Amino acid sequence: MINIDDQQQLEVSRYPNELIDQITTAKTAWPVRIGQAIVGFGLALAKMVRNIVRMLISAPPEDPLSYHPNREKIVEGALFLLQQAGRDSVRLTTDTMRIAMFLADKWHLDEYGRPVFFDNYVATAAGPLGIAAGEMFEPAFAWSNVGADAAPWTHEKGTLGNVSVLIAVREPDLRLISDSDVDAISSALSIVGALGEDEIRHFTHRNHAYSAAWRNGAGAGSQLDPRLVLEERDDDLIDDLLYISRHTL
Repeated sequence: MINIDDQQQLEVSRYPNELIDQITTAKTAWPVRIGQAIVGFGLALAKMVRNIVRMLISAPPEDPLSYHPNREKIVEGALFLLQQAGRDSVRLTTDTMRIAMFLADKWHLDEYGRPVFFDNYVATAAGPLGIAAGEMFEPAFAWSNVGADAAPWTHEKGTLGNVSVLIAVREPDLRLISDSDVDAISSALSIVGALGEDEIRHFTHRNHAYSAAWRNGAGAGSQLDPRLVLEERDDDLIDDLLYISRHTL
């Protein structure tokens, strides 16, 4: 009678020595490979977590309903506004310019499916005012951050109370704004040039995006929803424009 140990030895003896060596090697290698895989996965996971934390710290997520403003067009559009206002003897404050730029954006968006400046607007008592334009109209704006050596305008105060007026120091570069942009800006200037401050306020406060921001945001400083600026709402178009502004401007 063959005991169990003798039977196992007999079965093992049937395999060639080479095959036995392969089996033995495989049995000892598997734990090593599994350990290496676990270590590799742990390192990759740690690296991914570090990258995510670094992104969250260095670049807070953008508001999904905010454009990336076209600051180059804001400059040239503002210079064009100042040029045309001078020819038409229209004195523009910085707030009136920002309202005109909102009207130009809305006009161009309704007519051609894109805004001129891709600025974001907040509701104020004066009307909808562009955020990026407001930053760039400030005397302390850091022009080196947008690749410019100096401001394209100077500031003048006192002629219209305490409000600020811009004085252009150069002509607009019309190569950087399209013909339809020029039409939109000219149309906006004709509106603000023909209306007084109170009339401009009443005119812009009737805009659906403005009234919704003022009402839902509980007053001044609330950002306008770009989906409500269009005369006929088209969320797919605005989603495309938001994406384009962030990846091509």
